[in-house]
Amino acid sequence: PSAFQNVERDFAFVLDQNVSASLLLRAVKAAAKEQISDIGIFDVYEGDEIGHGKKSIAVKIQLTPTEATFTEAELQKISDDIIKSVEKQCSATLRG
Repeated sequence: PSAFQNVERDFAFVLDQNVSASLLLRAVKAAAKEQISDIGIFDVYEGDEIGHGKKSIAVKIQLTPTEATFTEAELQKISDDIIKSVEKQCSATLRG
């Protein structure tokens, strides 16, 4: 276990119905594989608010620092990298 405090972040992405949850998880991991110590899906939503042919998948990510506690700037960069990776690999958008 790390001597530093873990940080949890939640993200919800809107993606096409045919995009698998496993592809979404791979895209998230690819963006921050060194920092992610745990990842899981905690919600899948399909309905009128999302749009026809779309779904929302929400993931909880646990980030574990290895050398020092994360700064806010580091956490923002990791979050941005995750969002960009999912947008690129899954053609998804962050659910607002």
